[in-house]
Amino acid sequence: MTASAFKKRLSLLIDKSSSQAVIEQEIFDFFVTKPIPILKVAHPFVARARINSNSEIFSNVSQLSYNPKKTKIKLQRANYPRQQVFYGSVPSVATNSDCQSTALVETCMEHVKDHSQLRVYLTISRWVINRPLVVSILPFSSISCKRNSDFKRANENYTKIIFESIDKRYHSARQYFIDSLEFMSDIFCQTNDKQKCYQISASYYNVVNRFFKNKNIYLDGLIYPSANTEASGMNIALRKETVVDGTINCDFVAMMAMQRDPANPKNISFQSVSDEQHPDKNGNFVFRHVW
Repeated sequence: MTASAFKKRLSLLIDKSSSQAVIEQEIFDFFVTKPIPILKVAHPFVARARINSNSEIFSNVSQLSYNPKKTKIKLQRANYPRQQVFYGSVPSVATNSDCQSTALVETCMEHVKDHSQLRVYLTISRWVINRPLVVSILPFSSISCKRNSDFKRANENYTKIIFESIDKRYHSARQYFIDSLEFMSDIFCQTNDKQKCYQISASYYNVVNRFFKNKNIYLDGLIYPSANTEASGMNIALRKETVVDGTINCDFVAMMAMQRDPANPKNISFQSVSDEQHPDKNGNFVFRHVW
């Protein structure tokens, strides 16, 4: 099945309201024969942000981690309903794609689009990575490669590996693999028709974990383009176990505000509105100054 035919097949399944299990199996069957890239990454930390709703002020890192209330979890980019996943952003050398900005924009994009909201409060947290993470990566979208040099470099490296592993007489097979991975990378970049895209992207996240688990390789997560930064930032979706077992732990928190210019609603900035805090061994912290 070509990448184009696979895309049409998925659209048909979704239009028929097929179950998530059916969609996941379709994706598994398609990608089980494909070279899915994995790597170890040694980023020093992950950034994560959360909206401060109803004037709440957080006081424990558990409030800034993955959602503990399963019944409140909806279908998202890399998780099924009720599935707990830790979302964050990782550092990138690419221009205008530092992980703090990516995390902030990802978290408050709906408020960015709503021009009536002049000020929104968020809490940014830094989560130190205590060992190299084993992750899969989707660097094959042309959009993300144009906007992020890390994705471009990863794309070039993995394309080279795929091409060198297949005899040049089978050029069509080489391109077939690349086209398949590019299709899925593009899905993660999309901001329109989210419900349809999430059914595919969440399935892929679970398929990748399932695929490597069958090989006794346990992935920590997936790195993918940040759709809300127009694919310039690098997002990461981690299994909740990385928090539970201490693979990552929060060592820094601060409150921020998204501020809109009343004279030009499209012009927004992020400003620090609190002192910085380092949680204690129990994850507790108290902001001494909030303004």
